[in-house]
Amino acid sequence: MPHILGKIKGLRIEDVKSVMEDDARHHSLHEMRLEHLWQNTEDDDEVFFLFKAHDVSQAKRYINKIFFEQTLRLEPKAKVHEIIFLEENQNHKTE
Repeated sequence: MPHILGKIKGLRIEDVKSVMEDDARHHSLHEMRLEHLWQNTEDDDEVFFLFKAHDVSQAKRYINKIFFEQTLRLEPKAKVHEIIFLEENQNHKTE
């Protein structure tokens, strides 16, 4: 199943968590579910998040259209530094 790994700079984890909780229904409509939320222990204003997504293409459209706008609305100085779309390699087996 695809995952989305992201890094936001300029927001505290409490603020990101609040927005993620408020938007959970919208995420669900786009078949995305927040799996993890982390704060960098060396930088309180750097937050990482991990979503599980059913469809990478749908998730990309949603994120490009909505996610960046919402982050900037919450904090104009915030910067979404990275969004990485990950897909499991079905041919790779771990032992």
